[in-house]
Amino acid sequence: YKSNFIKTKTETAKYCLKRIRELPKEVYRLLTTAGKTGDLLEKKVFVVGGFVRDLLLGGKNYDIDLVIEGDGIIFAEELNKNLHGELLSHPEFGTATIVLDNGKALDIVSARREYYEYPAALPMVEKSSIWNDLFRRDFTINCMAIQINCKNFAMLIDYFGGLDDLFDKKIRILYNMSFIEDP
Repeated sequence: YKSNFIKTKTETAKYCLKRIRELPKEVYRLLTTAGKTGDLLEKKVFVVGGFVRDLLLGGKNYDIDLVIEGDGIIFAEELNKNLHGELLSHPEFGTATIVLDNGKALDIVSARREYYEYPAALPMVEKSSIWNDLFRRDFTINCMAIQINCKNFAMLIDYFGGLDDLFDKKIRILYNMSFIEDP
């Protein structure tokens, strides 16, 4: 198990790139197209969450969630010009979904901070950075991101020790209020 993991930034970058290149062609093409769209709009684009966790573990999870440092809806509209899917936007949350021809959905969000007036309420949202977006997630192993812009393609973003926790088989809560605010 531990032999699947790497400990230096250079090794991590090479491993992420290797794993991404091993993805099915349609998934790889989707990630590179999203990265190029971010470059066109001069916005940083990240794939996040369970996709990243499972990619690092060697698993197959093609449920893709993208975080954009900027306006996620404008990004989704531009990306959909290449994907030709059905675009569903939720301006109050800064999110969008593109339903692809194969029936799979691509979720896109603006990097954000969320505030809840009371438990299980809909969140109050404000645009923010990838750090704040990742910080609002539940477990460290779910709050890693991989940048997919051309310049930093396959660069792992791990502010909270998720890779070490995967390596050590730990599930560590990052933000304990997430279970109250968003049960």
